Amino acid sequence: MKTIVGMTTWTKRIPMCIPTVRDILNQTVKVDEFAINLDRQQFPNEREDVAKLCPELIELEKTNDNLKLYFQDKDMHCWQKIVPILRRELNEPVIVFTIDDDTNYCPTWIEEGLKSLQNGEWLCMTNDKLTQGQCMAYGWRAVECLRREVDDEIVFKCPLDDHAIFWIMQKYGLKRGKAPFPDGWDKGDRELGYSFRRCFIPNDDPSKVIHGDYPYEQFLREREIFKRKGIV
Repeated sequence: MKTIVGMTTWTKRIPMCIPTVRDILNQTVKVDEFAINLDRQQFPNEREDVAKLCPELIELEKTNDNLKLYFQDKDMHCWQKIVPILRRELNEPVIVFTIDDDTNYCPTWIEEGLKSLQNGEWLCMTNDKLTQGQCMAYGWRAVECLRREVDDEIVFKCPLDDHAIFWIMQKYGLKRGKAPFPDGWDKGDRELGYSFRRCFIPNDDPSKVIHGDYPYEQFLREREIFKRKGIV
């Protein structure tokens, strides 16, 4: 079954994403495609703009046949990691991993994720709550459910995808697999091979990484959209 990793980034972050890109390219299990989904609002001249900000990324695309840059007309926010993949890959079952552009991934991250998916249809790739929900893996059943439910209204009115994903998985009764890695990078243990850790930690101090709270008003607005659609 085809395996795809989805990532997105933007102009202020793309110059710093190379450590993450190299981590995925150097996995013990090579994925069929590593899709970096970008929007033309940020990169109107597509690869020409990317080359100015991050020439190494263009070189990596040339030298790695599974690394692909794709461009969308609109900014899909967090959904940009996966929705373009859902809309491109229509003809065969796929497994999709989504990653952050500022995180280190140990070499066995994909390998361990695929093993964990054998015991569930989807999973959050770490038990660490502070890593949030963007580091996800979806088996083919979960991919089909997301493809069926995530439309433009959800993409553009529910920009924070964490709750949306959980609601969709819950609607279809999809089993969540056990995360293959325990608590990670924010514990400050730099020696753990399985540790998740941010690439851009100020002064190398994990305590300086701050996650914003999910606005409760936004949560209520999104919940009403999902209730109307019959998902919640």
